[in-house]
Amino acid sequence: MPAYNILKGLEILGDKLLSIVPNFLAAKRQQQDRLADYCENISKCLSRAYVDLDRGQIPHGCCSEMDHYMRDLKDVLGKILSPKEYEELHDVLSVAYEVEYLDGELRD
Repeated sequence: MPAYNILKGLEILGDKLLSIVPNFLAAKRQQQDRLADYCENISKCLSRAYVDLDRGQIPHGCCSEMDHYMRDLKDVLGKILSPKEYEELHDVLSVAYEVEYLDGELRD
């Protein structure tokens, strides 16, 4: 997958996560805490990937971690998002899964 598509997917992921703020505010406290943890963990993973890529290193483990978040998406957000919002976020997370491959793409 070309680096541009992966980077664009990461940008869209950030936008999608921000777009669910109204859903977040309407959720119950327990759901809010779980959603906040979920988004924070994705953010930390992407931050680690960025730092590694900036250093010219492969962000080992980020693909599997993003895959984990993609698989947990329905459980964490299934009751908060509409089916369309869920599918859009799932598709973006599936692109973010490719983050480890950016190293090779950016070196070419």
